[in-house]
Amino acid sequence: NGFEWYGLAFASYLLTTLIGVVWAGQDTDRRGPLRIFLIGYVAFGFGLVLAGFAQSMEALMIGRALQGLGGGISWTVAFATINLAYEPLQRPKMIAVLDVAWIVPSLLAPIIGGYFVDHLDWRWIFLSQIPILLVAAALLYPRLKRLDKSVNEQQSLPSVNKIHSALWLASLCALILYVSNQALSWQWVLLIPGLWLMRRPFLALMPDNFFSLSNMLTLVLVVHGIVFICFYGLEIFLPIATTKIHDMDAVDTGILIGVGACTWCLASFLQAKISARLNASTSLAIGFGMFLIGTLLFIASNHFPENSEFNGPTTMSLAMLYLAMAVAAFGSGMAFNTCVTAAMASTQKGTEGATSTSLGIISSLSIGLISGVGGAVLNLGERQALATSVTLDTIWVLTAVCALSVCFVFVPKIRRLEINAKAQ
Repeated sequence: NGFEWYGLAFASYLLTTLIGVVWAGQDTDRRGPLRIFLIGYVAFGFGLVLAGFAQSMEALMIGRALQGLGGGISWTVAFATINLAYEPLQRPKMIAVLDVAWIVPSLLAPIIGGYFVDHLDWRWIFLSQIPILLVAAALLYPRLKRLDKSVNEQQSLPSVNKIHSALWLASLCALILYVSNQALSWQWVLLIPGLWLMRRPFLALMPDNFFSLSNMLTLVLVVHGIVFICFYGLEIFLPIATTKIHDMDAVDTGILIGVGACTWCLASFLQAKISARLNASTSLAIGFGMFLIGTLLFIASNHFPENSEFNGPTTMSLAMLYLAMAVAAFGSGMAFNTCVTAAMASTQKGTEGATSTSLGIISSLSIGLISGVGGAVLNLGERQALATSVTLDTIWVLTAVCALSVCFVFVPKIRRLEINAKAQ
């Protein structure tokens, strides 16, 4: 009975991810990936146990927060390791391979999770991951140990200030998400100073002159964030559409999400294959254009006439949902690979962890933003007794506007930088 916690259930994970990615980025650049990897896996494991045995929503949120800390660390270690272990021409393929590392979980986990919810106990969603975590740790430990830096190679970096900035940023985000999920009241006035105060700690964790958007790294970081706003704005709230509008069960919803995982990874591999022949601006235009088509199909599916004679969606509306998911996820996967490849190509040697940190912070903030804003829209719609289709349309129109902003604002800027680079 925690529907009002829906957006915060995602946000609690993502806010602590901010701390994890900063901590991991600095520690990887200083010592190598092994030590921080072990800390992250222990935190994630404790989070699984706490969430699995939680007796209240508060306890579940704390478990999710620990999982977010470990998840943020794992994200940074994974992408930093690509730069540490592979040559530039190999990295686009490795990013695609990294996508495959979540295609199997993305295919199986929603289906298995749906089965747990429908037939067993939701707690097994968390507890069943513990053996997998232990096996992964045993496999990764000896390989990451080879990439650790010796004492002579270790760098001295100002970690305290950056972690302090991450803590401030996560705390301010939590305040903003909490206020925005409340009923309209005087508390909403706190959103203005909260957003203003976020500016300083955020900039402390980003590359220099971030808001100037004057170089490739800063541009693709912003676009990377928009990829996550767009795709997760669809995926997080898709189960509400499938269950409340289309009368689908949890297993069928999981299969639909799995289709998106497949087409995301297919697009990522395609982008890796053609990256040498297709510039970043063209790839991003294609990717966000496809996402926009998928989003419009999702919005249309909310109003597609259903057959009232039986439970579940009609063949036509089901086909529209699958097509929408396949197209939107394909475009998102293409844009994601393009952004990460371009960011790593713009990274100076020895700062791989810093770039991975920036990518992780941007992605976490973006998912947290859309889950918080979307949760607020859902709660407002519930209080105003609006139809579910209306609230979901509002959220998905926001993601469509974000996709359009990339096509008409950021793609031209990136194309100009590419032209200037070729001229030089």
